[in-house]
Amino acid sequence: DETYHESAPAISRDGRWLAYQSNETGDWEIFVRPFPDVDSGRWQVSTNGGYSPVWANSGRELFYIDASNNL
Repeated sequence: DETYHESAPAISRDGRWLAYQSNETGDWEIFVRPFPDVDSGRWQVSTNGGYSPVWANSGRELFYIDASNNL
């Protein structure tokens, strides 16, 4: 079964980036894509699991919870 889920979208304050969580790798991880052209690239930013992405007010930092429940 190759079904996976993407959820918890968060758009950066400047509107240029979309962060979200996906279990595409088998674990929940955080990915970012350019916005609104979401088909022009995708980068995994978490390395030890991740969920609940939230952009800082500056839009330059992305926070998320990792697999050990660390921010």
